[in-house]
Amino acid sequence: MACSTKRGKRFLIFIIIGVLVVAQTGTLTLRRFQKHKKMLDPSSVIILKDEEEKEPYFRMDSRGLRNLHLAFLGDSINRYMYTSLLYYLHNGEYLMNTPKPNLLEGGFSTRVEFQAFAQATMNYTDICDCFTPEGPFIPWGRMHRIWANAYYLQKETNNYVTYIAKSGYFESHGHWDPSQIYSNATYRNQVRGMEYPPSHFLWQGDWEQTIRNHISRLVPKPRYVVVNAGLWQHDLLNNGTLPAIRRALDDHDIVGIYRTTTKKIQDVTTTLVPHDVEGCRHLHYCMDMSWTGNITDPAEYSDKAHFRANANRKFVEQLLGMLQEIVSKEQNSTTL
Repeated sequence: MACSTKRGKRFLIFIIIGVLVVAQTGTLTLRRFQKHKKMLDPSSVIILKDEEEKEPYFRMDSRGLRNLHLAFLGDSINRYMYTSLLYYLHNGEYLMNTPKPNLLEGGFSTRVEFQAFAQATMNYTDICDCFTPEGPFIPWGRMHRIWANAYYLQKETNNYVTYIAKSGYFESHGHWDPSQIYSNATYRNQVRGMEYPPSHFLWQGDWEQTIRNHISRLVPKPRYVVVNAGLWQHDLLNNGTLPAIRRALDDHDIVGIYRTTTKKIQDVTTTLVPHDVEGCRHLHYCMDMSWTGNITDPAEYSDKAHFRANANRKFVEQLLGMLQEIVSKEQNSTTL
């Protein structure tokens, strides 16, 4: 009888251990399946949610820049500042005036050579959905063959910076899925360096449409967008254009910073032109660049309209200072 009781206890223990093993195996299998499903389903590859909840605000301190979710929408005036900011984020120091060829001003024999140099300089941390035919930049009648959109990610510091080309009234357009560019490494590797036929775009549109259909769908979504009319003929003074931009930003909880156009060489005025006045009036904040009329040294220009690296450092510092002030206001408003 005692022997039978012992056998019964051993059998019961064996059953309990078996159940625990099966349960644990089932749990591990479920975890593997969920992990595998996450890898297979691109829509689930959304990063930084926990990180954003811990540190939702842009920070600039002794540890450097963190949590910067920013986009630039405009022409080469904005692209120069985008490039200057990226170099600072990547290297911890600013570009300085150097002879061409260089990262900011180009000067290479071909655009392909310049693009390869830029990618290598940034250690391939930004990817570019870009193509421009060789020769002078001539958009009229050729915009279906020109696109320039760049995306930079620095995961360890939670910095994501985007540049979307918008040359005046010409439309923006591109080929990449905004929900996948930053959040899906496999997708990035697939699209990097791809070539596309003219006129075949995944997304395209004016200022408002670009914000709604592309910028606002980036994951993570930019918290701030720097808008600039640039050097080309534009439609910002047309009825409804600026209000439509503001509505698109508000609808997607994005803060708009209107950046006035820097002064061209030999323009020593420090007043704003009408479309810059209106841009500053309609968007949330104004980055007033009228002070560039005080830069009178021609050596600070790379051409009649573009400033060189030393001046662009000042532009980036002005922008980062603005962002710190904006974040301070946001934080104070949440504590009231």
